[in-house]
Amino acid sequence: MAFSLGGILAVLLETFRPLLPFFIGLVAVDVLATAYGLHRGSFGHAKARRWALIIGVAAMVVAFVSGPMLTQSTFADFSRIIDWVLLAGMSLGVGVAGFILSLPLASLLK
Repeated sequence: MAFSLGGILAVLLETFRPLLPFFIGLVAVDVLATAYGLHRGSFGHAKARRWALIIGVAAMVVAFVSGPMLTQSTFADFSRIIDWVLLAGMSLGVGVAGFILSLPLASLLK
């Protein structure tokens, strides 16, 4: 069975299409908070980075635990090291995205 990048992207688009308005709204709020934070110069505060880091780590843990459920598998199905590496990489990416997306909003809470 041959896979193509276009086919994979088409499946992902159909999967996440119902959530697209939510993602667009989230990005709009994040861009507005980033612009406001840059205008105020509030990204340098340690409290904002600490809260964003906590949110990022929480997102990473949730992604690690719920990752196998997205493919209807369990941790018992992970038989090779590559399965664990891919799960760790995916959850790390979700954690970094959670940090990046929450930093502008956390900087407004100081």
